[in-house]
Amino acid sequence: MPERLGQVIQEVVRHLVDGRFRELEMLTGGVRLTAGEMADAIRGYGRTLVHPPDEALRLVEITKREGATERSWHVVAPLWTREEGRSDLSLELGLTEGPDGIKVEVDDIHVLWRPNAPADYECLKWVVFSQLGSCRTHGKKDRQ
Repeated sequence: MPERLGQVIQEVVRHLVDGRFRELEMLTGGVRLTAGEMADAIRGYGRTLVHPPDEALRLVEITKREGATERSWHVVAPLWTREEGRSDLSLELGLTEGPDGIKVEVDDIHVLWRPNAPADYECLKWVVFSQLGSCRTHGKKDRQ
């Protein structure tokens, strides 16, 4: 992973953990998720985010976006909570390198779907962000 990408990912995670949602919204230009939507997703998860360990950067999945006119990546970064350690909650980002640096978009904050999860497993992504209001796509129960 290029060092600059790692620094940007760590900066975004720090903003989330520290509850600096307005600053994160300003960093992203409010594209995709607002400060309120990010705060609601974290609060709705019902656990306390903590700063990940140093080795967490090795667990980040980065995929280069093919066909983009600029250098662009899709990023999935696991998050940590006080209650769980490594959490099922993940952060998805879009990063694009341009003449003014790396542009950041917070694409999603969601619980990773697990096929063997209990029936009442929390499904945050579809309830909070896609406005489907249901997790029926994955056979999971709404949090509402």
